[in-house]
Amino acid sequence: MKTRVFNEAGEIIPEISLFPVNGNEDVVEKRLEFSNEMKSVTNLIFQMEDAVFQYSEIDSKKDFFYRFNIEGEVVCLYFILEGSLTNSSVNTLQTYESKTNTHNILFWKSREVNTYYKKNQHIKLVNVFLNKNFFLKCIGKDNNILDDGFSKLSEGERWIFKEDGEIINDEMLKVISEIIETKRKGIFLKLFLESKLYELLMLQLESLKQQEHIEEKVDPTKKLAQSIHKIIKQNTFAEFTLRDIAKKLGSNISTVSNSFKQHYHITIFQYWNNLRFNEAKKMLLNNYSVKEIAIIMGYKNPNHFSTPFKKHFSITPTEYLNSKFEQ
Repeated sequence: MKTRVFNEAGEIIPEISLFPVNGNEDVVEKRLEFSNEMKSVTNLIFQMEDAVFQYSEIDSKKDFFYRFNIEGEVVCLYFILEGSLTNSSVNTLQTYESKTNTHNILFWKSREVNTYYKKNQHIKLVNVFLNKNFFLKCIGKDNNILDDGFSKLSEGERWIFKEDGEIINDEMLKVISEIIETKRKGIFLKLFLESKLYELLMLQLESLKQQEHIEEKVDPTKKLAQSIHKIIKQNTFAEFTLRDIAKKLGSNISTVSNSFKQHYHITIFQYWNNLRFNEAKKMLLNNYSVKEIAIIMGYKNPNHFSTPFKKHFSITPTEYLNSKFEQ
């Protein structure tokens, strides 16, 4: 798997080959630092044959996007220790928001991803990139721990274990700290990292599955509401009706509507509309034209997009974009 990272001007930063490690080394350790007017970044990276551990600290001085291409199939164990950020796939326009002190497991396949950072944040995050086949080998093909995730991974579809993630626990923090602070070298470093990454994966799966079972027992309508939320998030700009959602989930319109409003305190289409226009704002900052966004959102005329945008935010798309450039 390879990644290509772009700076704010759209220029390619030299690509990183994650798998496999070149040469005769079992582990390649890298410590990288750089700073500009937008941000300061410190990275600690351990590269192995089937896994890469990356710890990053980022001080954001302004709002900025960090854009990179993923070539190949990779599972990412994701830990946001401090701060928050938003990932969006340019290919599918799907988004994933990460909040402080949460973890999750994601699957990406050959796509361009934008990560949006808000200004004046100190962000600490850990990404563990695993070769997809290695990940499937770790968990075994015959268990049901991934539910529908196993078929999605097998078919190469984008997949997130849990839409909102789960809280990072003390055991995870302890393992992450031990990896960051290790002084081991050579084969001892390789064996240490392998054992700790297995432990981290085990703790994540245990946390995500346990919480899933607890929520189902406490309130079965919550799982339905979360499924509706997931469908909307993954199909932000698609055309669908309440009947379509109900049919997909094997339910009815009344149950679908009531369950979602009970848990999210907003109607399905109010939430969907808010999501669409918030994504439109992000696309404006990512150099999409008003005409392009209007087409994506299903408007035949750019003016038909600008009018509801102003109604939603009390500012036109052009005025919003100009205000951001002036900051």
